[in-house]
Amino acid sequence: MSSSDRGAAPRGGGRGSPPRARCPVPAHPVQKASVPERGALVPDADIDHADDGILIADTRGQVTAINGAFARRTGYGARDVLGKPLRTLELAAAPASAYGALREALARSGCWRGELMIRRKNGETAREQVSVSVARDCGGQPTHYIAVFSDCANEFRKRLSFAAHHDELTGLPNRKHFFERLALGIEQAARHGRRLGVLFLDLDHFKAINDTLGFEAGDALLGQVAARLRTLASGEDLLARVGDDEFTLLVEADPDAAALAHAAARIVRDLTPPFSAQEATLVLSGSVGISRYPEDGRDPHELLRNAELAMFEAKGHGRNRHAFYSRRLQSGLRERFLLTNDLRGVLEGDALVLHYHPIMDVAAGTMSGVEALARWKHPVFGLVPPERFISLAEDAGLIAALGTRVLAGACRQLKAFDASGMAGLRMAVNLSALQVRQPDVVALVRRAIEEAAVDPARIEIEITESAIMQDTEDSLAVLRALKALGVGIAIDDFGMGYSSLGYLRRFPADRLKIDKAFIAEAANRREDAAILDAIIALARALGLKVVAEGVERAEQLEFLRSRGAHEAQGFYFSPPLAPEMLLQEHARLHEAFARRAPHAAGAEGLLSGAVAR
Repeated sequence: MSSSDRGAAPRGGGRGSPPRARCPVPAHPVQKASVPERGALVPDADIDHADDGILIADTRGQVTAINGAFARRTGYGARDVLGKPLRTLELAAAPASAYGALREALARSGCWRGELMIRRKNGETAREQVSVSVARDCGGQPTHYIAVFSDCANEFRKRLSFAAHHDELTGLPNRKHFFERLALGIEQAARHGRRLGVLFLDLDHFKAINDTLGFEAGDALLGQVAARLRTLASGEDLLARVGDDEFTLLVEADPDAAALAHAAARIVRDLTPPFSAQEATLVLSGSVGISRYPEDGRDPHELLRNAELAMFEAKGHGRNRHAFYSRRLQSGLRERFLLTNDLRGVLEGDALVLHYHPIMDVAAGTMSGVEALARWKHPVFGLVPPERFISLAEDAGLIAALGTRVLAGACRQLKAFDASGMAGLRMAVNLSALQVRQPDVVALVRRAIEEAAVDPARIEIEITESAIMQDTEDSLAVLRALKALGVGIAIDDFGMGYSSLGYLRRFPADRLKIDKAFIAEAANRREDAAILDAIIALARALGLKVVAEGVERAEQLEFLRSRGAHEAQGFYFSPPLAPEMLLQEHARLHEAFARRAPHAAGAEGLLSGAVAR
């Protein structure tokens, strides 16, 4: 049946009908509709099938159109409402004052959305979800008001569906939604012979922010991260939050490896600018793993698992970078799983042991100190070095307890060395970036020293340059408080971070430990030699002693001696040793150093026999 057969007003915009503008105007998704009764306005006949009720009024407030859904929902037909002022109808079941916010919103922004109590023709009342918007002509003048009525129960179902597929905090699709979309993407990629990629992002050290600033700050930060990531996703990509601080990106545009690497690099780079939460400026970084269909998996779980595995690979290589999945990573998956699963055992019984790496006085040829290094006695993997479990402990929130055990054990061992004939040594203990940010770190150091009854001047706290620079002013305050205890301060891995000379001048440090990367070829490469000379000169100017790490060959030692380095450490002298082994070998170490210096030759270590035993 045509519109004219039903007695509707003409499409061209007869008296009282919304004009059909020739330029875009703001409108609700359901704009116009009709009812199958004489006298109803029918601008677009197919809209009559809309599920939501629609009412249109002109600027005088007179009803100009309704659709069939409105008639069914309220009982009011076209003859009941068309041409009548809204104020004379008994649609509103709430006092007029309740509509003040609606009028203000329409005047301010041209739209309003909320819940209203509506009275049906039979006298019943019902709560409806109502959206009201203003239609304007090409000159921007209001012409009509469009109200769309939805059942609150239906709206609630929509909200439940959205909540089931989206993250409440960020509004991003959640893990369930991502898996469903990934499964569909795999089907389509298989059908058309295309590739797709999965990027898995994990924020580095995010737990420390929650622990330090609280969950409210952490949630605010996650919202900012999500907003920043949204700008990186194209219209075809799907960005999702799949874990506490984990995000995924599905790239379906038949990407090659270069395109995926570029996308991952952009994510890492765009996380670099500082964020703010609770008036604090925070610097974040992220690690991204990449898997590809079909090379790295043919089902959603396999692709996501392999992308996550690649993310762990990126973390293992220093964080703040991306890595592709490769099959060789599977060999490390079992080890990582077992280590993570057994991690709490490192704090139980005698699973945590300390080995001690000698620090040699270059000029005197004697051992001036030792550095305490943690080892984990694992029932499957044997003696696990710190680089294989420290990052796991940080992620699991166990680094504070682990650091406390190491510090207390090192202080006790220093006392034991004194009683065993190795008196006068300096004990160096590392503090991680997370430990430096602990509010009670100074108290923990004081307690360990007091309980072991050792001279604080013989304890040296090593902190990496990058750890200090993560939060410079707070780190400076911690260093000064530690210095006030009487302990020494060494800046570790110097030259690998980004500290300014201005900050270095303010640090209450006693030593600079030059990273082994500058030692390796300093005797053979002019550029490395120049950097080493500059660091030593800088240290001397600031009144600091220099410790060279990673000495493995005699010519490196000779070079360091010629440049005026104070101390050296490395496998040329000795590997890290258990305390009983160090007690046996320290005399031999002194003798070997004295015998072969200053004109020692050869690359073998001074205690090569000790390593064999």
